Amino acid sequence: MEDRPRKVLLLAGRLTRRDAAPVPGLVERLQRRGLEVRVLCVSGGQILGTGLEVESCPELVSPWRRFLAVRRLGLDEGPRRPELIWVLRPDLDVAALALAEHWQIPYLLMVDEFLPPGGRLRLSRSWCRGLVAMGPELAEDLARSLGVPRSWITVAPLGIPLPERRSMPPAPASIPVIGAVSPLTSGSGLATFLVAARGVLDAGLDAEFVLAGEGPGEADLRRLAGRLGLVGRVTFAGTPDDGRPLYEVLDLFCQTSQVPCAGRSLATAMAHGIPVIAADVEGLRRLVRDHETGRLVPPGDPAALSRAILELVSEPARARDLGLRGREIIRR
Repeated sequence: MEDRPRKVLLLAGRLTRRDAAPVPGLVERLQRRGLEVRVLCVSGGQILGTGLEVESCPELVSPWRRFLAVRRLGLDEGPRRPELIWVLRPDLDVAALALAEHWQIPYLLMVDEFLPPGGRLRLSRSWCRGLVAMGPELAEDLARSLGVPRSWITVAPLGIPLPERRSMPPAPASIPVIGAVSPLTSGSGLATFLVAARGVLDAGLDAEFVLAGEGPGEADLRRLAGRLGLVGRVTFAGTPDDGRPLYEVLDLFCQTSQVPCAGRSLATAMAHGIPVIAADVEGLRRLVRDHETGRLVPPGDPAALSRAILELVSEPARARDLGLRGREIIRR
């Protein structure tokens, strides 16, 4: 029987605090299985701190300088040479294949989001030994869309770090802050979020709204906010490098995706104990059980989203209970 690889190289890209958050948990799970784990990233390795073996290599994305840089790191020979590459992002597939061919070792590709319609992954028949999906629904979708055996795909947890529980709910007289975190792209449902915000204000609730993310749809969303009279009520926050300060100010979180979504931002909000409302789409409904760990609403339905927001804001004790139950789901 062929020996299982014992030395694993986690291949990362340009790490931000948000990207780096799940890495320590993944390293710990692999180490518990008796594996030696090293992280190789393009940049941002200092974010991971001093408890992990991390190498930063900006030349990793350069096809002409990649191998010389790897040799300088001392990974080509001896005890530091990896036996398996664990690729943390699909957009690192070219670098992963080049390193796999260079070292003559296999790699696994982690996928943390649903592919768009017609989307494909570039996989090497010679060196790719499987996919790692963030959730069972994503695994099933990848098997269908890529035409690969379901047994070829391993399911792994999202790896959301669990912050300290917020000590107190917002004061009854405070103005609630309602937020959404998502790339500003088609299918995000953020136009639904803005129309729902208008509905909430029209119902007489004094509230503030935060929309955090970046993408090609930002200009259209800003124009829509202006047409709806939301200027001064909606803050466009961009993509936070570290999401913790943002989540700490939110009283309610909305995930409005109109397409299948793995729900990393939703899970992060739940980990903070924030009451959540999610669109009833594949991926999100795995995390949220309606009226148990949050609220589910039909995708693309701003009236239903407005009603759910008003319901939870008007019942703070129930909203807090949903938030605590949601946090427990992520803790497990």
